[in-house]
Amino acid sequence: MLNTRKLSSGHKETRRLHERYGGRLLCVGYRRYTAQGKRFKTVELIIEEASWQPLME
Repeated sequence: MLNTRKLSSGHKETRRLHERYGGRLLCVGYRRYTAQGKRFKTVELIIEEASWQPLME
């Protein structure tokens, strides 16, 4: 079974990761696979920023 949880970067539980990644951190995810007895913590980071404008139709 897959249980997931997603927290924004300003949440209390993401403090250490925010110290590590700073403003690049978007969110932290938690996944648990009970059948395999595994759990994972994932992060979503901004790695590049660029200007963009949509095409006019």
